[in-house]
Amino acid sequence: MLLEKRLEEIIKLVEKKGSVTVQELTEHLQASESTIRRDLRDRKSTRLNSSH
Repeated sequence: MLLEKRLEEIIKLVEKKGSVTVQELTEHLQASESTIRRDLRDRKSTRLNSSH
C-alpha cells in the first residue's frame, strides 16, 4: 500500500475510533510496525495530533 493511502486509512481510523494503537494499525493496514511508525513520524501535517 502506498504511503498516501496508508495515511488516509490511518486518519479514517483515528476519526472513527478516536485513537488507535500501532498494533491495530499494523493489523488493519497489513504493514510492519516500523512502517507505521515511520509513516507517523514523517507525517508533516499535524492533523493526526490536532485533537491532543
